[in-house]
Amino acid sequence: MVPIFKPTNCLSTTQIEAYLAETLSQEERMDVETHLLDCELCSTAIEGFAFFPIKEELPQIDVINKQLEDIAATKATPVLSLVPNRRRIQFNRIAAAILLLIIPLSAFFYWKSTQKNRLYEQNYSTLEITKDTRSATQVSSTSAAFQIALKHYEDKQFETSLSLFEDHIEQAPEDIDAYLYAGISALELNYLQKAQDYLSTVQINSPRYFQDATWYLSLVSLRMNDMEKARLYLKQLLQEADSFYTPKAKELLDSL
Repeated sequence: MVPIFKPTNCLSTTQIEAYLAETLSQEERMDVETHLLDCELCSTAIEGFAFFPIKEELPQIDVINKQLEDIAATKATPVLSLVPNRRRIQFNRIAAAILLLIIPLSAFFYWKSTQKNRLYEQNYSTLEITKDTRSATQVSSTSAAFQIALKHYEDKQFETSLSLFEDHIEQAPEDIDAYLYAGISALELNYLQKAQDYLSTVQINSPRYFQDATWYLSLVSLRMNDMEKARLYLKQLLQEADSFYTPKAKELLDSL
C-alpha cells in the first residue's frame, strides 16, 4: 500500500495553524502563500482547518500511515479523506439551505391548497327543518311523499331524500321548501351543480328562504373554488338587516 501521507515540502500542522492565526512573519507568510499557489492539498487543508479548527495535537504522519497499512492488511476498508472537501462542504451547505427553504414553502402551499376545504368544514352545518316546513300543507297526493323525504333528510339519508324531493318537485313544482332541502341534500352528496341550481331557484323565488339559500350558495361556491361568487353571496347577506347569518358571513368573507 502506498502511504497517503509521504514526507514532502507541504505545510506542517504548526505552519497551518500559525498562518490562520496570523502569527507568521512577513517572510514566512510569503513562503506559505507561494506554496499554496501550487499545492491544492495544502490549500484544501487550510480551508479544512479554517472550518474545523483542531485544538489538540495531531498524530505523526508515520503513525497515521502505519495505522492505515494495518487496516488495509486485515480487510478492504475505504479510506476516507481526513481533510474536508471544499466542494462537498459547499454542496452540503447549499443542500441544507434549500431544504430549510423547501419545508416552510411546502407547508405554506399545502395550507393554501386546503384552505377552501377547511373554511367549508368550519362553516357548514346541515340546515334544520323549520316548523313552517313541517306544518306546511301540500296537495294531498304529494304531502305524504314530501314528509317521507323530510324524514330521510333528518336521518341524514341524503341520497334517498334527494330522490324523494325531486319526485315531489315533479308533482308539485311550486313547493319552494322541496327545492331548498333538495339543494341541501345535493350539497351533502357533493352534487355541487345540482345544489347550485336548486338553491338559486330558492334565492330568486322565496323571500322567506332568501338568507338560507344565499348562505348555502356561498358554501357551494366555496366548494367549487369560485371565490369571487362566494364573496358576492356573502356581501348580499351582509346587506340584509338582522340576518342570522351576518356574523358568520362577515367572518367567512374576511377569511377569503
